[in-house]
Amino acid sequence: MKDLVFAICQSWNALPSSTIKSSWKKLWPDIVTTPSNVPQISVTSEVIEQVATETQISPEDLEIWCRGMDKEENVFHEMSVEEIIKEVSNYTTNNQENNDDEIATAPQVTAQDAINAFELGLQWAEENGTSYNELLLLRRLREKALISRYNNLKQKKNDEYFQAS
Repeated sequence: MKDLVFAICQSWNALPSSTIKSSWKKLWPDIVTTPSNVPQISVTSEVIEQVATETQISPEDLEIWCRGMDKEENVFHEMSVEEIIKEVSNYTTNNQENNDDEIATAPQVTAQDAINAFELGLQWAEENGTSYNELLLLRRLREKALISRYNNLKQKKNDEYFQAS
């Protein structure tokens, strides 16, 4: 029963919101999805000061973030074609060097090892009363490992089923 509840929850979470919206349009075509009144939220200086002390972000930065970016401010630096080519070539060269190091040092974990680890983690989580969200996360990760193992299995040929003895 518990597996059924987890499967239903996982299926519901995988359902895109666009599907729900489109089904309501078919059931009730007169419904308007655009809100006419968007509530305006005002942030006081007291709230900004409190958040600034808790997050160690300057109050000036928080005020700018709360009121939004000024339209006159240009956040993006326009680059010439030569600068773009130079950036891309430097980026790919650096990435290739870094990837070579990572490939040489990172051992590959098999899908079966991951499945065993997630099974053990699920057993521990259920015994220690972890939240359902964490259990769902472990189940989703185990499912990904199962799919990976299934996709990597080599398909047998018909001749292998009918070997002469």
